[in-house]
Amino acid sequence: MIVMSENWDVKNGVCLKHGIPETPCPQCLAEKDEGIQVMVQENDRVFLEGENYLAEESGKPTSTLKDLLPADHADWLIEHIV
Repeated sequence: MIVMSENWDVKNGVCLKHGIPETPCPQCLAEKDEGIQVMVQENDRVFLEGENYLAEESGKPTSTLKDLLPADHADWLIEHIV
């Protein structure tokens, strides 16, 4: 998955809003910035299909997209999937 925001200069690895040299910006995540978007990629879907197939075979619980997001922010990031 790709977590992105218009506030982040990913090329230079800096948050333009907070000046923090890190993307994704932990401050934007902590503030639940509305500009944050999550893009699901094909490899995420393939991974989940494989994980869920193995889980079903072994009787373990299956995985969801939420399981691929940072645990501290998964509940609100799941609502920002584009």
